[in-house]
Amino acid sequence: MKARTVMIGLISIFLVFLGCEKSPTGPTPDDKETPFWQQTQGYDGIVRSLAVSPTNDVFAGTENNGALRSTDNGETWGQTGLVGYKVLSLAINSDADAFAGTYYDGVFRSGNDTYSFWTQTLNKGFGLRALSIAINSTDDVFVGTSGSYIYHWSTVDRDWIQHTTGLTNRYIHSLTINSDDDLLAGTDDGTFRSTDNGKTWGQTGLVGYKVLSLATHSNGDVFAGTESNGTFRSTDNGETWEQINAGLTNSPIWALTITSNSYLLAGTEDGIFRSTEPLE
Repeated sequence: MKARTVMIGLISIFLVFLGCEKSPTGPTPDDKETPFWQQTQGYDGIVRSLAVSPTNDVFAGTENNGALRSTDNGETWGQTGLVGYKVLSLAINSDADAFAGTYYDGVFRSGNDTYSFWTQTLNKGFGLRALSIAINSTDDVFVGTSGSYIYHWSTVDRDWIQHTTGLTNRYIHSLTINSDDDLLAGTDDGTFRSTDNGKTWGQTGLVGYKVLSLATHSNGDVFAGTESNGTFRSTDNGETWEQINAGLTNSPIWALTITSNSYLLAGTEDGIFRSTEPLE
């Protein structure tokens, strides 16, 4: 009888130990939360970048299918060039010219109505991995690279300028620009901010997280996608962050963008997720 009591006690301790085991850090469904995200059905491949044009078209850069374009907020997609390229980043200026960053082939630009013709605009003579692109209100272009520089195309100087001061991590996976034209950069070690067009940088938040994507809403909120911890939102320009993963079942979050009607889109290993409600 004593042996049986000891055995039951050991089993109880083992079950308690299992219940206390650390839960995964990545996004997991939570039936108790109202879903923030839902998966779209238009494309189920790997989406590495997303951007929205002034005419409200949505562009997606893919792992294996070049650049795609949607005229219905991501419900359906059509091929729009760069076939055979891994399109890591996308941005579109006020004239609706599209810029695409690629894996080892630098940056391409397209300005025709169908976006079917692209010309290389930055490579610096070697295999440049353009991980991120952002464009400010004066159409200056910023390109984040893998372990190198942030390149800045100035509409005043008409040339590419290199910036690194204050960037303690040079893997610039993502760039976004807020309403004050401040730059935010997502790196292997959190986020950095520049208030002088990328000349100098200071670290802000998400220290220790690999921040793969960033997007800024017109209300000032900043959204970040990470390698293994889903998505975050900041309401104070990147100083503090809260997780928003309800309904999200896929990581990493390679890309984020916001549509003209304020829906947040996320590019993942399994297509595109969209917020269930427009952002307020």
